[in-house]
Amino acid sequence: TVLRWEEFPDVLYQAVKILPNTLSLGPMERKEVKVEVAPKRVGPLEVSLACAVENGSRLAFALFSEVSGPQLKLQEANIDFGLMRVGDKASRTLTITNVCDVMARWNLTIEEEDGTEGRTKESIVLTPDHGLLDANRTVQVKVAFAPTAPSRTRATVICHTEGGDPLYISLRGEVIYPNVSISEVDMD
Repeated sequence: TVLRWEEFPDVLYQAVKILPNTLSLGPMERKEVKVEVAPKRVGPLEVSLACAVENGSRLAFALFSEVSGPQLKLQEANIDFGLMRVGDKASRTLTITNVCDVMARWNLTIEEEDGTEGRTKESIVLTPDHGLLDANRTVQVKVAFAPTAPSRTRATVICHTEGGDPLYISLRGEVIYPNVSISEVDMD
C-alpha cells in the first residue's frame, strides 16, 4: 500500500510537512513519519492532514497544538549609571536576544518609579528603541543618560514583545551638582 500526504504550500498561515511525503507499507508493517510545523502566527494551531491511500479511501488526521509567542532574553540584570554630575553624559549597552525560532517585533519604554523627580524619561535615549529581531539573533541597544538636574534616578526599562511576555530591567543613577569650593587667597 502506498500513502501520499497532502502538501501544504508555504503561503498558508501554517507550513506543515510530512516526511517522507510518500510511504510504502507492506501487510502489517509499521513506519514512522515526521510532522514538521513551521508556525507563522501565535495562538492555537489546528490543521487537518489528508492522506491519499492507493486503492483505498482517503484518510484525514487532525493536528492540534498551541504556538507560543516569541521569547526574548535580556543579557543584563540591571543598568546602573552610579554617581554622576549634572551635565555629564554616560552610556551603557543593553543586549536583547531572540531565543526562539520565530521573528520577534519588540519595543522599549521607560517607566519611572514613584518618588522620582519625573525627569528620567527626558534624560534617557534608547537607540534603537524598537525593531524586528530574527530568530536566534541579538541586537544591542545604546542607553544614553544625560541628566540636566540633580535627581535620584529610578526607572524600569520595559521590553515589550508582540505576542510574547514583557521583560523588565531596572535603571538607576544618582545625579548631583558638581562640588566647587572657593578658598580665600591673599593677594599682594
